Amino acid sequence: MLAAGAAVVAAATGARAATSDTVQYGPPPAWLAPAPTPTTAAASPNAPLRLIYTDTQTHVGAKLMEVYTGYRLKVLTPQALAAGNITLTWNPSTDEVTVHRVRIIRGDKIIDVLADSKFRVVERESKLDYAMLEGNLTALLQTAGLQVGDELEFAATIRRRSAVLGDHASGEMQLPHSGLPGAYRVRLLWDKSSKLQFRTTPDLGSAVVHDEPGGAHSLTFELRDPSASVLTEGAPERFNVRRHLDFSEFASWAELSHIMAGLFDRAAILDAKSPIHAEADKIRAASADPEARALAALRLVQDRIRYVYIGLNNGAYRPATADETWTRRFGDCKAKTVLLMALLRDLGIQAEPVLVNSKGGDAAGSLPPIPGAFDHVLVRATIAGKSHWLDGTRLNDHSLDAVDSPPFRWALPVRTGVVDLEPVARGPNTRPLHAVVLDMDVRAGFDAPAKVKGEHTYRGDQALAYKLELSGLSPENATNVLKTYWRNQYSGLKPDQVTWRYDDRQALLVLNMTGEMKPDWDGDDAGGHSLDIFGAGFTPEEKLERPAEQDQTAPWAVDYPRYKRWTTIIRLPEARPDWRWTYRAAPVHRKLAGESLWRESRLRDGIMFTTMSRRSYTAEISPEEAKAANDPKPKFDNLISQVYERKIIAAAPQPMPASGRTASAMAYEGLRLMSEKKDAEAAKAFDDALALDPKDTTAIFGKVRLLQSRGDDTGVLAFLDGALKADLPAHVQAVRAQALMHAGRKTDAYAALDALISKHPDDLQLRQAAVEVAAADKDPAPRLRLAEDALKRFPDDTSLLSHRVSALTAQHRYAEALSSADHAVEMEPEDQFLLRNRAQMLLKLGRLEDALADLDEAWRIDPLDDGTIDARAKALFGLGRLDEARASYDDWISRDKRGGALNDRCWNEGLANVLLTEAEADCAAAIKLSPKVYAFWDSYGLIALRIGRWDEAIKRYDEALALNPKSSHSLYGRALAHLRRNEKAAADADFAAANALDSSAGDELNEAGLKP
Repeated sequence: MLAAGAAVVAAATGARAATSDTVQYGPPPAWLAPAPTPTTAAASPNAPLRLIYTDTQTHVGAKLMEVYTGYRLKVLTPQALAAGNITLTWNPSTDEVTVHRVRIIRGDKIIDVLADSKFRVVERESKLDYAMLEGNLTALLQTAGLQVGDELEFAATIRRRSAVLGDHASGEMQLPHSGLPGAYRVRLLWDKSSKLQFRTTPDLGSAVVHDEPGGAHSLTFELRDPSASVLTEGAPERFNVRRHLDFSEFASWAELSHIMAGLFDRAAILDAKSPIHAEADKIRAASADPEARALAALRLVQDRIRYVYIGLNNGAYRPATADETWTRRFGDCKAKTVLLMALLRDLGIQAEPVLVNSKGGDAAGSLPPIPGAFDHVLVRATIAGKSHWLDGTRLNDHSLDAVDSPPFRWALPVRTGVVDLEPVARGPNTRPLHAVVLDMDVRAGFDAPAKVKGEHTYRGDQALAYKLELSGLSPENATNVLKTYWRNQYSGLKPDQVTWRYDDRQALLVLNMTGEMKPDWDGDDAGGHSLDIFGAGFTPEEKLERPAEQDQTAPWAVDYPRYKRWTTIIRLPEARPDWRWTYRAAPVHRKLAGESLWRESRLRDGIMFTTMSRRSYTAEISPEEAKAANDPKPKFDNLISQVYERKIIAAAPQPMPASGRTASAMAYEGLRLMSEKKDAEAAKAFDDALALDPKDTTAIFGKVRLLQSRGDDTGVLAFLDGALKADLPAHVQAVRAQALMHAGRKTDAYAALDALISKHPDDLQLRQAAVEVAAADKDPAPRLRLAEDALKRFPDDTSLLSHRVSALTAQHRYAEALSSADHAVEMEPEDQFLLRNRAQMLLKLGRLEDALADLDEAWRIDPLDDGTIDARAKALFGLGRLDEARASYDDWISRDKRGGALNDRCWNEGLANVLLTEAEADCAAAIKLSPKVYAFWDSYGLIALRIGRWDEAIKRYDEALALNPKSSHSLYGRALAHLRRNEKAAADADFAAANALDSSAGDELNEAGLKP
């Protein structure tokens, strides 16, 4: 921790001279102006005391700063007698304190308290509980004889000298915000030799500098019976700094930085025989990766140097040397920063100290150069052009990017050369700080308790705090604490099993629970039952409006970086006869008042699913954005989501009359008929729709699909040549390129797309449609070209980014694909498909732990998603967590009646070459459920291939190919089996056939170690 300025009296630095560890007594300094004249206003009703005046005067002289504080108050009630307990605090290494008067005024009588009593010095550290040694002294005086009705007057001056920051004084002065009767004054006086600069808040009015005797200058602000400051509701901190005066003798932030750079650079120089060199050698030998080395250095400082703030003997700004800190095994933020700098520089990693404000420091950008604007220092390391904020005072960081969004708003690099105050970009969090998954099984009925499973996750510093608390408890006590936690989360919950674990790598705390809970059903058998869905309704927000007297031009602060998610699964009772389950939970994907609001829901196979999140993406919004957000708020779907029974009312089918039918209705009728294989009726419905509205896109796309399903590519193009003569949007016209691609006319398809894009370069829907067309091409190059060209205009579109990822993946350019996958997740971290895509890149690059972190998060968004379950199991198999991987399929298998889940588990175990006996049983069970699915036989063949039963493998691949002769994977697998049997001709034939169908047919098996 760094020294910070006091709130009422000026914090300062100056040059060193005599100091004192005793309280001195004497007259006020000669430069002082007389006390403010009292006002005549009466005290506020029921006030315990009346402040007659307060007076703060600061004198900046040559190598010395003096801060005078005086006040006079009247005791009105017994509660105010505590004002007689007067405390002085100062640092004897830099300060000396002189008390001028303490007296009681009782009518015409003046009692000199100091005649009979003196301050008693108490050598007491006030912040030992916070591991802070400030070196301060405290002196106490109990004002004897003080009575209700008395007035108490006090005055003292602190003289401060310190050469640590080059004889530069700086500080702040504050007048009260509240509206109280009395006189309140601040006065700043500086010698003519000083190059002092100052800043005042606008509510103080014009700053008039007065000339004083001897060439000095002064600035005075006085409030007499002031009203309260008018604060701006909801505004960022900097807009509510009121009645404030800041001053500094530093010419610029660069001057302050240069002075401090000398202190830190000297402290970071290691002795030739320093043991820190050996620690750096160990780190260097353990890894050649600069990021791994930087993380190891950070962990060494965090884990082996305990935190103790040192403010003794000018220690508020002067850091201990790296060697001193290593010997002591303790240090404050300055000491830890110096030690970390020394280690990183020894390792050849660029590192510099950076001053920050741990509480945010939103107003620092408008201040003159004041050291007190900062209270913390850490290291900024630069590796491969990327900055990493490394804080040695934190604990258990297992990543260089442990904090997604740093809390500080401004930073001052401490270095020589060109330097200035820098704004710190605070990106939104890409992982929820808190995520909730609740799985309720209510299939036992409306009157029975539900079986409940829950998972809560916490990230960052809160997770670490919970971890430290739980780690300090016995297992029995930890269980009791966790059960209490879960009971407090859900009314009526009876937790049975509770567990917790902490993931060091992600700084993630995971709490799990199983138990029972009685759902709060509404309704009855006659009217139907309903249940409110926990965590699926957005809380109504107040409008962002301010009273007319407040600043209407100020922005609005956003709760940033908030990010929380709720995922809920309800396994419903079987629908009763004549009833069906339905729900209310409209999808939400919108940005409102600086927040991204997301909700998805579905009801399928008797399982209600919702996932909802709110994530702030900016620290503040403009008044115009706030006004725009106010209009939708009353109409916004804030209702609690609900799943409920609906009575089925039977009605005789009525044919839809031809008159009055809309084109859209007929087009959707055509889609229904297509799904029922009634092609002739579907064709008529599409034609009827287009006769009514030639621009109906549903009918156009439906007829194209219908003709393509018949293999009539010529008919498709003939139809489109007529249909597209209408004035249709460009993205609809792209359907002709899709038809050309389907017909095998790739060159013509891309020419058509290029012509459209040339005419409509800024049409995002066209760009998306064009890349979708190219996705059907086995050659990924055109798809990549179209995606990258579109991204130049729409760099944040997740659809285009995903296509770029897929195209690069097909070219085995995984590292490049990962950069686009990262960007897509940053844009929309609630899309589990984007997380899954990124995880696939990470798996390809061998970063299994990182892939699993993405897949875990995708699972928390949707625990029922089959693709996520499958990919997550693949990562777990790769990490050797076999039982966990196998068990992750259990819920899916219980829901899947066709064998797909069993087959996927069999396939992934075969690829990983693990649990082959269990895998073979899974494949056999899948085939028993669905014997005509070629993919199941293909997986079955893989297991025989792994086990080494070549004949059996060939038979199983034969079964797969009988069901699907164009299965390139089965051809490739059978080729491998023939090759193992030394049947080279048969193998070559199958290899050739597989590659003719798909040049990447063998990629997955080859990557799994099954190569020719």
